[in-house]
Amino acid sequence: MTFFRKHKAEIFVFLITFIVYFIFSNQKPSIYNHHVYIANAFLHGTFEIQNSPSWHNDVAVVDGKIYGIYGPMPAILLLPLVAIFGLQAPEGFMNLIIATSGVVIFWRILSKMEFNEKFKLWLTSFYAFGTLQFFSAAHDQTWWYTYIVASFLILLSINELLGKKRPYLVGLFIGAAYATRVETVFVLIFALILINLPKAYLMKSIILFLGFSLPFILVSYYNFARFGNIFKTGYENFVTNDPSSYIPYGLFSWNYLPNNFYTYFLKGPEILANFPYLRPPWIGMSIIFTTPVFLFALNTLRKRQLDAATIGAWFSVILMAIPSLIYFLPGWTEFGWKHSVVFTPFLVYLTARGMGGKLNLLKKGLILFSISVQIWGVLWWKLAGWFY
Repeated sequence: MTFFRKHKAEIFVFLITFIVYFIFSNQKPSIYNHHVYIANAFLHGTFEIQNSPSWHNDVAVVDGKIYGIYGPMPAILLLPLVAIFGLQAPEGFMNLIIATSGVVIFWRILSKMEFNEKFKLWLTSFYAFGTLQFFSAAHDQTWWYTYIVASFLILLSINELLGKKRPYLVGLFIGAAYATRVETVFVLIFALILINLPKAYLMKSIILFLGFSLPFILVSYYNFARFGNIFKTGYENFVTNDPSSYIPYGLFSWNYLPNNFYTYFLKGPEILANFPYLRPPWIGMSIIFTTPVFLFALNTLRKRQLDAATIGAWFSVILMAIPSLIYFLPGWTEFGWKHSVVFTPFLVYLTARGMGGKLNLLKKGLILFSISVQIWGVLWWKLAGWFY
């Protein structure tokens, strides 16, 4: 009973969030469940995927062997479910649990930032239902589950950095995020700054990297065993062998920046002549339209808020955003800037700081607008049959 009294707010946040996510979710197994097949391979003592469905195009084929192109951490988290249910393991259920848990961790982060209950409730609602966290939670496909796992691990690292600051644990969380999405390695910048505040200690940084090194070594072995290079994930193999891919300047090039910048910062919804009059473009949409509340994060760039933590957070956001900004394709069958889910934990952290713990009519209005946009996106995908 003492536990429930102590954590009643967090339990309430978890239950409400999970119920909403579940109602809006697909509620049936997705055919795009790559991580289940990767986990199944692990359980059989191999990295080679067995019985890969013909529609699982996101794979690398080397010498007739099929390998996953995603980091191993999402599959590792699925191991217990795959051990019980086999290839019928509910990847979507794990997605819901981790997404909901991430919202609870964000509530804890706001508590450690010493905001009042009303502000915490508004900002937690914004993160849960007014960002692409909502869309990602409602979709149980491989790609969105990957983003959810990465963002959850980043939230855990931020929560630890604002709390006990145990360097090995922080490093382990970031390393696990790296084992999910490679660009999350840049979270180390934020971690190195906060772990050494208010006073720098070399040993803290060393322990931080020791924590990071374990997942890094495991991922390096995973890549080397399959492709002979610790940094090769198989993704290039998949894309370059996909006949539908048009790659004029290679996978990453600054030549792609103008189009991607337009898509992710300026592109709005498609206008229809008849009801429902607006349609989200499959290729992506402006983060300013889907989540305008993030504009308050810019307040942290003012001189009075521009401290070491703010600089570290912004550097982490920018460096994690660059790969998707110079990538050959903005995306496909997505809502908004799907890659932004990975660095959304930092954006909501900066937004909370930029708001200064205060609410007004404009802030509440933009939060409600952001939530409305996300509901529109989720419902459009669901009612239009765009779930896989």
